[in-house]
Amino acid sequence: MSVDPTNLTGHMPSGVPDRSGESTIGFLPILAANLLPLGGILFLDWDPGTLALVYCVEILLSVLLAGAKATFAQRPPASADGGVLSVGSTALTERRGSVDLLEWLPPVYPRNLPFAFGVFGGVAWTAIFLFAFLSGFLDPLVALGEPAVLASIAALVAAQVGNIAQRYVGRKQYETASPYAVVDTPLRQAFVLVFVLAVVAGAGPTAVLVVIVLGKIAIEWAGYSGAEEGLLGWLTGPERSEQRTRQDSLDVPDGPPVTAFRPDRQAVLLTGTLRALVRAPWTLLLLVVVWVVLVGLSGVPFTSPLGIGVAAVLFGVVLPGTVCRRLLEYYLTYGTMRYQCRDGTLVAYDSLVETPQWAGETGTFRNVELRDGYIADRIYDSRTLTLQTVRSEKLRTLAHVAEPDRLIETFDLPIVRTDLDSMHRGIALLSVTLGVFSTVSGVVLVLAPGTPLGVVPYVVFLFPVATLLATALWKRAYPADTSELAGVVDR
Repeated sequence: MSVDPTNLTGHMPSGVPDRSGESTIGFLPILAANLLPLGGILFLDWDPGTLALVYCVEILLSVLLAGAKATFAQRPPASADGGVLSVGSTALTERRGSVDLLEWLPPVYPRNLPFAFGVFGGVAWTAIFLFAFLSGFLDPLVALGEPAVLASIAALVAAQVGNIAQRYVGRKQYETASPYAVVDTPLRQAFVLVFVLAVVAGAGPTAVLVVIVLGKIAIEWAGYSGAEEGLLGWLTGPERSEQRTRQDSLDVPDGPPVTAFRPDRQAVLLTGTLRALVRAPWTLLLLVVVWVVLVGLSGVPFTSPLGIGVAAVLFGVVLPGTVCRRLLEYYLTYGTMRYQCRDGTLVAYDSLVETPQWAGETGTFRNVELRDGYIADRIYDSRTLTLQTVRSEKLRTLAHVAEPDRLIETFDLPIVRTDLDSMHRGIALLSVTLGVFSTVSGVVLVLAPGTPLGVVPYVVFLFPVATLLATALWKRAYPADTSELAGVVDR
């Protein structure tokens, strides 16, 4: 049986049709539509500040919706790094296969989820800078509550969703798109918008709106004309290339598995949860900064209904959502794997997408190690192993295997024992205490009424230091392999 992924990798801007060589007359309706707001200011007394805010929201929405589009991109990423968004190369981004969620939607590729989730950080930072620049001539949060602005945003969402349904899904553009190209294109445009507003924000709302409109026209023209060089070419997305490469084909035995080994589901969930919670303080710190900046720029008290509402969204929705997202990524990476024995071959099979991921012949594995550093393996008596096949230099992880002794015997792995030495409980307790204390004290200092603003920079500086120290102590609590921390660092 040969598993040959049909997905080709290439660099094609997603959602931007290549119309190079078409008559410029066809661009006139697009030009007129973009110049309409300037005419409204001159002849209809439209408010330039509010229009500038709506345009900025449109950019943010385009980035968020690009995250949703990325989940359907059929080509694997030709490059995960080197752009505005970098997610690195992990076991999940290299995952083969897809899953059908709804009959009327394209297949969803789990390997694209890190790209889809990665846009939220970009949106958060972009929103901070944009609202900071716009606050020079209006209150962004107050203006967003106006019925006319809300109606405009709803219309923008409907228009963009309709465009995705008609062109990206209806015309099957997802078949020639990679997740990297889909999300990186709007992020580049947002990056340029932030830079330009930093220069012209002090000139007033009319100047800001004019610059935004001209920039929008330039982006539309770049996509229409198929620009590939210079700044306009950069704005249309990652570099186009005629060279296309395939994922390596995978040969696995055709016969049914003689036996299969599963990861311990509880160990996977616990490790994923710990991994997410260890990173949560960093997310919390970022959200505190976002809350202080957004509410502070609006000029309203932090205890006002607006300040409390923003806090409820950030800490009641965004923070738990981030924890759940990280848990989901970890579970999709390891929780759905099955390690099958087929005709003397170990086949790593993803039960969710029903596709083999890699394979190696029994008795030919290299650099086989039993990994310590996962507290869940100690609790549920599962084990995590790493190895390399003779055909690849990639280090493969068999995480939280429920029957490690039988797996080692079945695949003739050179591991003598699976017992783990006891942890240094005193060091582990000190690490947890330091982590909890630094997190709680940092949040209390920032949120407590009457705390001087000068204290916030010290908290921002000292909190990462305390977290890094707690992490180092936790690693020292493991007697053997201390290279991983309860799933915080996974291969």
